[in-house]
Amino acid sequence: MSLLQGKTALLTGASRGIGAAIACALAKEGASLTLVAHPHHEQDLKQCADKAKSCGAKECETQCVDFADTAAVQKLAEQCASKGFDVLINNAGIFGSHQAEELGPLKGNPDDWDRVMKVNALAPMRLIRALAPKMAEKGSGWIINVGDVEAIHEGPHHAAYAASKYALRGFGLSAYESLRQHNVKVVDIAPGNVKDTGMAKKSDMHGGQGAIAPEDVAEAVLFCFRCSANCVPEEIVLKALKPGKAS
Repeated sequence: MSLLQGKTALLTGASRGIGAAIACALAKEGASLTLVAHPHHEQDLKQCADKAKSCGAKECETQCVDFADTAAVQKLAEQCASKGFDVLINNAGIFGSHQAEELGPLKGNPDDWDRVMKVNALAPMRLIRALAPKMAEKGSGWIINVGDVEAIHEGPHHAAYAASKYALRGFGLSAYESLRQHNVKVVDIAPGNVKDTGMAKKSDMHGGQGAIAPEDVAEAVLFCFRCSANCVPEEIVLKALKPGKAS
């Protein structure tokens, strides 16, 4: 039997890169999907949904939401809470303006930092708050936050981005302790540099650490569902085995 047969999953940041890889992986395991992405990526999201259906998704709905728009996020959260999901995967994330992030914490535009915090931390926190109660009530569920190693091993660049991932990690660890008694599994997956995403650009800024593939992150997501009922990986850190320039 497939890992997620009969399960429903909400996946954010689903239009490309890591999100698209996760969507396909979930589809192959029989999940019914609701995929969310920024309105600017609507076409990519539709293509991802088509691929997910071809991969085996029982159902696949799409929604376009700007996670920097608090009212829009709250509306999505309320809709999803009413529907209920077995799985929530918070994958949406942005770096902010290229210039502000390269300058580090001492310069940059604080308004840009606000947007990064809303998208990377506050929006997923709202979704967790909305969906977790019903998961706890029925005594099962998975919440998977796609974070970043910069929430564990910070550097001089990407200051606002790192802060946002610190916030999401902290909220997730707290949710883990709160929800474990209800058999709801909360996991933080922290990838290093990832090919074909904005993360790959970090490789050159951190000494050419190399990059993993989006499919590697998707495989880590599936690992969470393969664990026994009494086991949960609180955190999963993913790094490239061999150093080298990201491609």
